[in-house]
Amino acid sequence: MSSPDAPTYLDSENDATLDRERLAVGLWVRIAKVYSLVLREIRERILVDCTIPQFDVMASLMRAPEGIPLVELSRRLLVTAGNITGIVDRMVRDGLVVRAQDAKDRRVVRVRLTPKGRRRAGVIVPKHSKSITDILAVLSPPEQKLFKELLEKLRYRLSRAGEHAD
Repeated sequence: MSSPDAPTYLDSENDATLDRERLAVGLWVRIAKVYSLVLREIRERILVDCTIPQFDVMASLMRAPEGIPLVELSRRLLVTAGNITGIVDRMVRDGLVVRAQDAKDRRVVRVRLTPKGRRRAGVIVPKHSKSITDILAVLSPPEQKLFKELLEKLRYRLSRAGEHAD
């Protein structure tokens, strides 16, 4: 018969669960911390003349000269319709973007870069790419590829989980 203080199978199972939880929480904390540090670096290096959300809008619109419907822009940037409206309002005020009704569906409002917005994005977007490349240079190309694959696996799982939410 074992003594009352001797470890049991259940104790080792609980220890394994606690180890998995510690590992998962530690990973989450590191993801959040690294994300925060990367954002700080980007702000310091290139985003002196615009906010990160404004940069995201400009980068998206650079790839769509015909503009993007406001609702689609909101979905792409993972922000609410109210938030994207405020961001776009400020960018319209600053002469970086314009709103226009869609030629095919007048209910749709498209946002596109102005010449001033295109010039600013033409400077900021390449600087952003260079900065990200510099920041991630601590990882070798194979490590970056693996990291991207692991993050994609997690993103896919999370996006699938959202589809099945009740």
